[in-house]
Amino acid sequence: MHADALRQKGLFDEVLAAFWKEDPNICRALDLVRSRDVFIIPFFISNGYFTEQILPRELEIEGEVTVRGHHRIFYGQPVGTHPSMTRVLLHCAQKVIRQNGPLKPDSQKTTLIVVGHGTTKQEHSAEAVRQQVNLLRQQRQFHQVLPAFMEQEPYDRDVLARVETPYAIVVPFFISDGLHSQEDVPVNMELVRKGLPWKNPVILPRGKRNIHIWYAQAIGMESPMTGVILDRVCELEKLATNSQSHRSGARSIAPIRNGGTMNRASTKNIHTTSFVAEIRTAGKAEFGGLLLRCRNARFSICHATDRDVPVTHLKKLKDLKEADELGRTTVEGNYRPLRSAPTLRRGWIFRNLSGKSLIQVVDCLLPGAIIHRAMWCDSTLRIRSFEEVAARQTGIYTPVRSLSAARIRSVADRCCGEKGCVKHTLWSVGKSDATPVIAKAGHRKSLAIPCPEPCSWMVEAARRCCQKKTNHHYAATSEE
Repeated sequence: MHADALRQKGLFDEVLAAFWKEDPNICRALDLVRSRDVFIIPFFISNGYFTEQILPRELEIEGEVTVRGHHRIFYGQPVGTHPSMTRVLLHCAQKVIRQNGPLKPDSQKTTLIVVGHGTTKQEHSAEAVRQQVNLLRQQRQFHQVLPAFMEQEPYDRDVLARVETPYAIVVPFFISDGLHSQEDVPVNMELVRKGLPWKNPVILPRGKRNIHIWYAQAIGMESPMTGVILDRVCELEKLATNSQSHRSGARSIAPIRNGGTMNRASTKNIHTTSFVAEIRTAGKAEFGGLLLRCRNARFSICHATDRDVPVTHLKKLKDLKEADELGRTTVEGNYRPLRSAPTLRRGWIFRNLSGKSLIQVVDCLLPGAIIHRAMWCDSTLRIRSFEEVAARQTGIYTPVRSLSAARIRSVADRCCGEKGCVKHTLWSVGKSDATPVIAKAGHRKSLAIPCPEPCSWMVEAARRCCQKKTNHHYAATSEE
């Protein structure tokens, strides 16, 4: 939602959202960017393992400024630690009161509770919540402002005992509405029993009085968060200006390789133009489970299995919002984090598209597919083996380095085979076994979507395989 809002503002040549466990994945995000200057803003609540280790590792960046190829990459601080999060918190608190019933409590008779995740394993985890609580206390808008956490003191399950007022507002300091903010925290605070519906305000008895409690949506879902992202970008723009004035400092991080007179922007435009021209020439082509057709210089897209279904029987879709929704859920309504999974719904069609719209819809349904295919065809796509990807894993993923070639192929067969992914697997186990782990029949290089390295889903499946192996070993040892 914030990426869409930023695109509508027209402040940047490109706005790309990349993810750790979804498409487009952060490890290949820079492949999709044509701009020279790239501002990376971690959409995280606090500094920690992901912002300090995972993101820099997967993006192959070091420090605040990295020069790689034609990109100057500027890496910012997470949104959740910015001081302007205070205004988002206040907006969140005011909104939940405004939208839920006629009761308008006096702020001086109200306690604001900011709930974060917290963990004793990472010292920075609670800093963002504590920072905001201190800033809000200084403003004296509420009688009390209290911090609470799921996994460290003060715990969310105990915080209501400290409330001194008849009214309380709970703001989950989380990036999105998920299991923690929508289920765990309300249950921990005894606002609702697990699995039961509820609505604001919740009225709980506390001794001789009742407390009216309003529970807000996760702070990361609020529209003012777009402004926080821009605040972080402004910080990086100052850094970019200084870097431009002191280019030698940037060069010391990584060499600048222009690769001739053609820059990346024109190269990417050629790739997309070439794709459109190819579909126009062929008349129709199947691409990653999509059927692309061209007639009278206009294009249509439908599910490949609907090729013989009359157009009148297909639901007509018109915009990128509908394309995004189509790509996000299966026919059963389940979430599709992996856009290349063969679970795309049937029964729809996009019609009368221009070449530009064709590219936009395909990019939405299969992020990165067009550019990666073009890079593969012109031999510029970097292929990484499982051993290379495993070598950069840390924490709970470190054990994947010990998997045998046979186990890697077994896991890949489940994750990357015909039933797992529509992409054409190019990566191998490693130096000891350099052939691709999956050989899918019926694919030709000119029409296939390449998979250049094990994705996060494959790495997660490998980790679970290691877990099972360890558990089996432990069970066998115990029996002996």
